[in-house]
Amino acid sequence: MTRTSVSKDAKARLAPAQALEFAALQYPGIIWTTDADGVITSAVGTGMTQLGMAPNQTVGMTLEEYFGSNSAPVLDSLRRVLAGEKASMEQYWSGRDFESTLYPLHDGDGNVVGCLGITTDVTERKRSARMMPHYVAQMRSATERTPDYVIQIDATGRLTYAEGASPGYNPDIVVGTQIAQWIRPETLPIVQAALQRLLTTAEPQSLEIPAIRPGNTDGWFDVRLRPVTENTQVVGAVVVVYDITDRKVAELQLREAQEELERRVAQRTEELTVANFRLQESEQRLQSILDNTTAVVFVKDLQGRYMLVNSQFRSLFLGDSIEAIGKTDLEVFPDQPARAFQENDRQVLDAGIALQFDEVAPHEDGPHNYISVKFPLRDSSGAIHAICGISTDITDRKQAEEKLRRDEQLLRRLLDLRERERQMVAYEIHDGLVQDVVAAKMLLEGHCVPHGDSVQLVQQEYDRVRNLLIDAIDEGRRLISELRPPILDEQGIVGSIEYLVAEHAQKSGLRVGFKHRVDFDRLAPLFEGSVFRIVQEALNNVSRHSQAASAEISLAQLDRRLILEIRDEGLGFEPDLVPADRFGIRGIVERARLFGGSATIESRPGKGTLIVVKLPISVAPKSQQISQHQTSQTAEPAGP
Repeated sequence: MTRTSVSKDAKARLAPAQALEFAALQYPGIIWTTDADGVITSAVGTGMTQLGMAPNQTVGMTLEEYFGSNSAPVLDSLRRVLAGEKASMEQYWSGRDFESTLYPLHDGDGNVVGCLGITTDVTERKRSARMMPHYVAQMRSATERTPDYVIQIDATGRLTYAEGASPGYNPDIVVGTQIAQWIRPETLPIVQAALQRLLTTAEPQSLEIPAIRPGNTDGWFDVRLRPVTENTQVVGAVVVVYDITDRKVAELQLREAQEELERRVAQRTEELTVANFRLQESEQRLQSILDNTTAVVFVKDLQGRYMLVNSQFRSLFLGDSIEAIGKTDLEVFPDQPARAFQENDRQVLDAGIALQFDEVAPHEDGPHNYISVKFPLRDSSGAIHAICGISTDITDRKQAEEKLRRDEQLLRRLLDLRERERQMVAYEIHDGLVQDVVAAKMLLEGHCVPHGDSVQLVQQEYDRVRNLLIDAIDEGRRLISELRPPILDEQGIVGSIEYLVAEHAQKSGLRVGFKHRVDFDRLAPLFEGSVFRIVQEALNNVSRHSQAASAEISLAQLDRRLILEIRDEGLGFEPDLVPADRFGIRGIVERARLFGGSATIESRPGKGTLIVVKLPISVAPKSQQISQHQTSQTAEPAGP
């Protein structure tokens, strides 16, 4: 063999050795050797740099010197290696975790002369393992339920950790297997894609997939992946798995039930739509009835708050900006009527039946009388839940009844007065006119008997008879005047009032001025009699009560109306305080009303009295006027 060939052979042998040395220097850990005494003979690899040392810096140091108090596990492993065994150990050093595998070194004769150690920095892996319970707790706290399975997989999809809550689940069976073994083939690409996204972006992933359950049954799982990192690099994932098979089955059943429910709801909705349309029509009809009735209709709850009022209620008791719904009577009405309404409501609720009440409600023109029927409203169980009221305004009827009562009272009084007047007329005819005529008759009969009286005596008896007959004629005329003054038929209403004025001046000394301006000739007899009686009653009141020295009468015609005024400056009075049994003023008012007119009395104490009567003129027919005129021409002249 030539030198050249020897040189090439040496280089050939040297190249593998250099390559091995280069590889050792680049190893991401530490490759080291010792002799049989535990003296370090080499130490290379990037792990030396991580520990802050240069390659082979520890050469010449014993393992006991290097590790100090932590050397016991190392020396124990060295003894086993020198005995020809392979040894493994874990070491926490300089704040990092290391895993070491020790192999025996042999000489050419096969004798163990030292130790070869390969040390790997497993700090991140240990940290991931230590953090696993934290990851699990974190994942559990982030969910509402305990996961069925918690596993860890590396970047290749191999299961490196498993924990399960499912009965019969054995973690030892799945650790070391590929995740693909537990996933359906059609779902595998979805899981691989999610794992790839997690490895690339470090972002958590979530998905729901069909998978194989323990016992080789099909199921559904909610899978959530979180990254596991070493040196900021994602090296795997923690996978939290929830068995959602029951939920999926329930969802399917729920979806079927929901579809059935939606079908029934659609059918029921259609039925309710038709029913609601009919109900709306019924409500509209009811509302139309409520809003077009003249009665007041309302509904209150058990606390007395209004739940419903009709338009009549709103128009009578509420303004444009006031709403009754939700309010009580005390918030709508004054205190006194409101408390009366509430007391009546309480009686209905206590009795539990419909009751009728006379109630008074305030209106703009004063209080109005109502007759109210109130009754409880009951629910399907029979319990009272509200009260309804229907109130009818009977003010006009009440006023009519009161007026009728007053009219009846007046009529009875007038009838009584008329009866008394007739009685008095009968007495006066009996005691006056009849007595005078009887006396005259007896005297005449006495003189028919022959006697020897002188002519002078006969003349005296004749004068007595004549005087008695004159008195009888005067008494008859007075009685006729009391019943209906003949002057009414002779001269009409103007002449009759002039007669009354002269009569009062003669009897009481009352000075009465009379002004008249009329175009008619004669009026209907009954109309003239009523006007005459009004003036007569008014002058009687002035003479009896006013203590006035004078009075004024005005009679005027305005188109087809007669205006009569009687005024005095006497004591005056309060018209509203006149006792009910005094019929003078009421007689004036009622006489005017009976002829379609009106009478007003204006008076105050110390301010005198003014009576104003307005009547539609009732003119006598032509035939009646002629008859009256003829009667006045043929009437018996006054005097003997």
